[in-house]
Amino acid sequence: MDFEVKTVLTKKEIMAYQRISGKTVQRGKLLGSRAGLIFVGLAGLTGCAVAGNLSGFNVTVLIGFILSALCMIMGINWYSYLTWQNSRGGALGMELTCFFVPEHAVIRSGTVEALHKYSEFIALAETEDYFALFLDVKSGYILPKANFLHGDPAKFGEFLRQATGKELNQVKI
Repeated sequence: MDFEVKTVLTKKEIMAYQRISGKTVQRGKLLGSRAGLIFVGLAGLTGCAVAGNLSGFNVTVLIGFILSALCMIMGINWYSYLTWQNSRGGALGMELTCFFVPEHAVIRSGTVEALHKYSEFIALAETEDYFALFLDVKSGYILPKANFLHGDPAKFGEFLRQATGKELNQVKI
């Protein structure tokens, strides 16, 4: 069976892709980054509070508070930061048409076309609304289930499992 999906990448799709990759192929890296920023922020805020009480509030303590708060905010909003970073990189508004036939996947954006053997995908994931196919830890494709033009999304997961020989990770975002 053949499948066709057409989508335009919006912030919603980019955010979903970041959340899915954060729970699959980038799980350790993302968890370390977020936890590290939050920990540094908490430690900095605590240190600044102690320093402020001991020596009085001055410019150095104020700068420490600001930088520590920024670390915490960045850790808490890490997915939003990654979405912003990818959006400004040209992904926002990109229109993709994806064809999946038994031999390979074809991804088309404008006049550019990429052909992928199913063995190139290192991981697969499914949420309630999306399929995510990862070429490596930094790149892949997000396919909204609502955007299937040809083929049944309910059968696509089994097709991917058979074509790639990989498990389809179930992810909640």
